[in-house]
Amino acid sequence: MKNLLIALMIILFVNLIWTVVSIETAPFYWLGNILNADTNSTLATTIIDKWAIRGQIGDIMSGHFSALAFLAVALSIIYQSEANQQMRVSIDKQEESLEQQSIALGVQSKSLEAQIEELKESREESSKQTEEFFINNMNTKLDRYYKLLEQQVDNVLDKRDYINLASVVTKKMNGQFVSDEEYQQINNSIILSKNVHDILEIIYQEIHLISEESNAFKQFDREFKLRIEVDHKISSLCAIGDKDQYVFLNAYGYPCYALKYRELS
Repeated sequence: MKNLLIALMIILFVNLIWTVVSIETAPFYWLGNILNADTNSTLATTIIDKWAIRGQIGDIMSGHFSALAFLAVALSIIYQSEANQQMRVSIDKQEESLEQQSIALGVQSKSLEAQIEELKESREESSKQTEEFFINNMNTKLDRYYKLLEQQVDNVLDKRDYINLASVVTKKMNGQFVSDEEYQQINNSIILSKNVHDILEIIYQEIHLISEESNAFKQFDREFKLRIEVDHKISSLCAIGDKDQYVFLNAYGYPCYALKYRELS
């Protein structure tokens, strides 16, 4: 269709030039004479006024230009249609490319999510291993402190010392009178209890270096509290501690009496 319109435009343009140069031999003029038998065979035999000839030439040119304009509009519509079609094809290719890119990005996103998940799992596993390693080290350290604590408790209290100390503590709790002789009997325990308190304070401070939200802290803190409450010798020695001097004595709420060394009067 496009080639046909171009051919028609060329034919009209050639005929326009031909008509202007030599109207008698112009193809369309010749064709018109054949179709119209009543018209004279030649222009030369007809007496025509010059202005009439000029008018006819103008009409011929106007007709040719109108036809050419129509064909040009038709040709421009065809070109525009082809351009739109090419643009549509280009847009389709872009959409296909974007869709492929979107699929590739989706695959890449899933791959990244899988990698992130693996990193999270690896981090959690590493955190667990670190926590286990820390707990093991802390257990080793605390075991040494607890063994030292047991030795110090045994050095401070034998069976008779424990009975005397327990008696004084019980009387203090009940608000009963404690004689100087009873104080004198536990003087050695009062003096040596500082060693026990110092070790317990160290253990307490070591435990509280751990985050209180962690399971390790809860585990070590519970163990520390149980050792104080279950071991009656340690409980008795803690009961004569000074809460102003030792932080751990304020942590669990049991009564303490800061007993002082006394000499018999």
